Amino acid sequence: MSPTAPHDDADPELEHLLALYTQPRPEGRLQVELCMVASLDGTISVGGRSGPLGDPADHAVLGALRRHAGLILVGAGTIRAEAYGPVDEGVTMAIVTRTGNLDPTAPVFRDGRAWAIAPASATIPDGIAVLRCGDDDVDIVDAVSRLHEIAPQARFIHAEGGAVLNGELIAADLVDVVNLTLSGHTAAGPGPRVAMNATEVLHRFTPEHSVTRNSMLFTRWRRHRD
Repeated sequence: MSPTAPHDDADPELEHLLALYTQPRPEGRLQVELCMVASLDGTISVGGRSGPLGDPADHAVLGALRRHAGLILVGAGTIRAEAYGPVDEGVTMAIVTRTGNLDPTAPVFRDGRAWAIAPASATIPDGIAVLRCGDDDVDIVDAVSRLHEIAPQARFIHAEGGAVLNGELIAADLVDVVNLTLSGHTAAGPGPRVAMNATEVLHRFTPEHSVTRNSMLFTRWRRHRD
């Protein structure tokens, strides 16, 4: 999904939509919720960014999920491509990087709420807090199990991509919920799909809601583990 934007609190239809995403989460292990916007023909970015696919309601859903989760999991490449800024107070951002290629002067690190999630082999610039998971590559299973250490306030893990990180989460069967917004656009082009570059697996999800608003379809799917 694309960067957050204000929404109209007097819009009851939008408030109903946001309420669907901010229900209480299960106690215990932090569940992982993948949140993406995609075109009708399957891409998650146009010109390298998700913004052209979104609309104000999509932005509002993203903001509500971020605030309700208290913890954002995202890849370093997505941080750079989408030019992330600081997150809201009470929200921690966990940035997955294999190489340590992070700019400590970037806006996302300005308020001290962003952490690097990196293997032992990666050199992380001074001034960036880091959670080490894995030796030469990020151990995503270990990372997910330990994110509560850096975000004790979190209700769940809100994962924003990119496609490679999404693929790793899905391949490891770590994704409990997919919050997928289908945008009323086609895009063609070379853009990535929701998940890529991972072991091929087939996991079943069941729908929890499907809501249309303007040219967008907002859906929520839960992993079927029986």
